[in-house]
Amino acid sequence: MKKITVIIVAVVLGLFCTTIGCLPVIGDPDSAPNSHVTPHYIEHSYEDTGSPNIVTATLADYRGFDTLEETTVMFLAGMTAVLILRAGKKDVKERDGESNFDLKSDDEEVEENA
Repeated sequence: MKKITVIIVAVVLGLFCTTIGCLPVIGDPDSAPNSHVTPHYIEHSYEDTGSPNIVTATLADYRGFDTLEETTVMFLAGMTAVLILRAGKKDVKERDGESNFDLKSDDEEVEENA
């Protein structure tokens, strides 16, 4: 099983390394995005979206689903970090002999501390 995983990773890495040469050079003014898509966004953003700001028009209308997916990924990453940190805190409390679940209400705690 481990050999198959290594072979699959090697093949995928090889494919990535061989296809990277097909990508356009960064900042190339003759690349497809710079010669076709960008001029369309600049010329038609106000007519298509009604927004005078090209950046807002691009993010909200032209690439709205992409922006939504990126926001979802960031939210899930943050929630995962919170869950991992809380799980670590739970392990520390169990190791120190403290209970994770306190059945007292907030009002009872205030009365005890007063």
